[in-house]
Amino acid sequence: MRILMFINPFWSHVNPNLALVHELKKKGAEIVFFSTEIFKPFLSNLCEVSLYPDDESLFDWGIEEKVKDISEGIRKIVGYYNRNFGKAFLRLFLFAKDMIKRFDPTCIIYDYFDASWAKDAANACGVVSIASSPTYAINRALFLNKPSEFARYVWRIPLDSKITNTDQGIIKLAEHISRRICYEKKLNEFDLFEIGNSDYLNIIHTSRDLQPYVRCFNDKFLFVGCQIFGIDPISADFVSHLEKHPIIYFSLGSTIRSADKALMKICIDGLKTLNLSVIMSIGPYVEPQDIATDITDQFILRKHVPQTDVLEHTDVFITHCGHNSVKEALLA
Repeated sequence: MRILMFINPFWSHVNPNLALVHELKKKGAEIVFFSTEIFKPFLSNLCEVSLYPDDESLFDWGIEEKVKDISEGIRKIVGYYNRNFGKAFLRLFLFAKDMIKRFDPTCIIYDYFDASWAKDAANACGVVSIASSPTYAINRALFLNKPSEFARYVWRIPLDSKITNTDQGIIKLAEHISRRICYEKKLNEFDLFEIGNSDYLNIIHTSRDLQPYVRCFNDKFLFVGCQIFGIDPISADFVSHLEKHPIIYFSLGSTIRSADKALMKICIDGLKTLNLSVIMSIGPYVEPQDIATDITDQFILRKHVPQTDVLEHTDVFITHCGHNSVKEALLA
């Protein structure tokens, strides 16, 4: 049995799937995990790794920010769903289709709503596609159960306008957006809430107890809970820092970009006068010398940090509160 895994190259998406890869290999499955050069060293000891096209812009969607008003919110929502028809998704669709023809897999596992291009490619090739969500499940029943909560926490739009101050108004907004996309893209239908779901199986990396309105989901949704599987054992240069307490660990997850340098500098300036050890994960796009030139050995700055191991020794975690980071911090 051969399985292709099309997972987006962010730690918060890769990490939850590692235990799944491990278990599938124990069952005798051959896994080909698609990722980028950044992740290849960490994944190669676990399974075969194949690379996405060498173009960072394919996955550079930016950080989701709260919108100022409903007009901006609608533009944001339409823009999000329009990604499914953009050049990046088309290129990834064609890439996935070529890889499916090349490897001839039994099935593929794709990255839920953010890699529907892989599901479409599998459908075009007549191959079973299984979704894997690093966070929670979404469907139309969830939306209709509490439209205002969906709009606030998933779409992240204001609820104080005439359009969004009632559940009925939010439902009409969803219908308007769907019709607008169908008109612009010449589609017969477009379901905002089911586009990422698999018709076969959806593996959700959270527990049933933490899934909002879990009763909205049938047996095609498998809630497996938080799975932690370490692939990057802690190195010797971290050990001495972990013996010094208190320890503050700073990480903004996979969303770190050059724009975050200012925040990193503020943290360094605020912490360097204190008697503690600071470990900072600065990500692949920031160089240590860009944010600090005169710090003491109380700081350790790395492009990648073995987070699950470090969190076991951490006293204070400064985080962007991404789903993966929060789960790992709770387990630590």
